[in-house]
Amino acid sequence: MNDQPLRERLFEQETRSPALEEKFRKELRAMTERKLKPFERVVWSFATALGLFFVVFFGYIAITAPHGFPLLARLGFVAGSVFGAAWAGLSIWTLRQGSINWLRHENAVHGITFGFVLILLILFQMLGGQMENKTGAILMVLNGAVAFMVFGIPALFNLRINRTEAVLREHLLKVELELAELADTMRKLK
Repeated sequence: MNDQPLRERLFEQETRSPALEEKFRKELRAMTERKLKPFERVVWSFATALGLFFVVFFGYIAITAPHGFPLLARLGFVAGSVFGAAWAGLSIWTLRQGSINWLRHENAVHGITFGFVLILLILFQMLGGQMENKTGAILMVLNGAVAFMVFGIPALFNLRINRTEAVLREHLLKVELELAELADTMRKLK
């Protein structure tokens, strides 16, 4: 028995002309991509500066922390530096491209955020487990859990929602284009 959903099997059965495929790609690009507005350029420039600040600030703390500083805490600062580098890279890429693709950018933003918050949650829990002060340990674990619930879970949901919306839009666009092609063919036959 084929485990593939019926809709996927139906989409595989259809045949498309190269012209329709090209039209589909152009329409999809027009639907998901737009030029950056001046205000958005300022926002992405600020995100670049903030990302670079995180790289320098967290990297400096990770390197210059005192000798007795816990390794897991140092790794948390390294993760903050990597997070800053990812943001700076995404921002620079966006500014150089001069346009924004809502699907790619939204997924990248939410993916970076979810990954960073998940790493912090794990580090907070591991650090809390090593602490002798049980009250401080509980507070550390709770802070990590709250950060994950406030930033990580919504980012994960947004990733899934964006992917579902993109798949739905793609399939609807394919159906629209095929209906238009079918209507053209019917008009030509008359």
